[in-house]
Amino acid sequence: HAVNPYGMATMKRTNAANVDLNRNSLTDYKIQNPEFADFNEFLRHGAVLDFLKTIPSIFRLGTEKTARSVACGQSDFPDSLFYCGPERQPELAALKNSLQLLIDAETKVFVLDVHTGLGRKGSESLLIENFEGKDEEKFRSIFNQDLKVPDRDSDFYRASGTLNHLFSESWKALHCFQEFGTRPFYQVLLALIHQKPEQMLNAFFPDDGQWRKRCVDLGLLRFRQLVQNLS
Repeated sequence: HAVNPYGMATMKRTNAANVDLNRNSLTDYKIQNPEFADFNEFLRHGAVLDFLKTIPSIFRLGTEKTARSVACGQSDFPDSLFYCGPERQPELAALKNSLQLLIDAETKVFVLDVHTGLGRKGSESLLIENFEGKDEEKFRSIFNQDLKVPDRDSDFYRASGTLNHLFSESWKALHCFQEFGTRPFYQVLLALIHQKPEQMLNAFFPDDGQWRKRCVDLGLLRFRQLVQNLS
């Protein structure tokens, strides 16, 4: 809420400039994702005819690479989805400045970055990036669960410009995404395209008491496991 008040107020993923803050932690602000152009018209409007035009590209790329091409981020279409922006956005600059007041540069940081929307409903996935082998083994032991690596696990994609880049600029940071599945990928994507508040809420925060309790319980469990093992 504090990082993207505009997005929370309007029930959107982006800030007021249509920049996806989960794709904005870059240094050169150029994402190499040429396949995105094949899907751009459909992603801007969600029209059935535009979707039909993407079918040859889906067959050429396959479903796995299609999902990665759509969602990993893009820098060529400012009015479309997953746009990384032309520069560091003020929301992330403010976040980094605030954290630098609280965290010494020599402090080792572990970030538990909670997301929803990717994966089977009710499932939890712990995704890591830039871990050395010994770190991966250590945290697999701490969480007592397999850790997913986007480059290694075909069900997940590596996104460009996520918050792990922001943290690694200033701290010795290990970053773990805690992802809770909600709806099938196409339903989440349609919610992002249409940007209707009720549809967005249903895609990313379902009105399901059992699902919400599971997210809270697992979030607290992972936090306790980290505190107990790292302190």
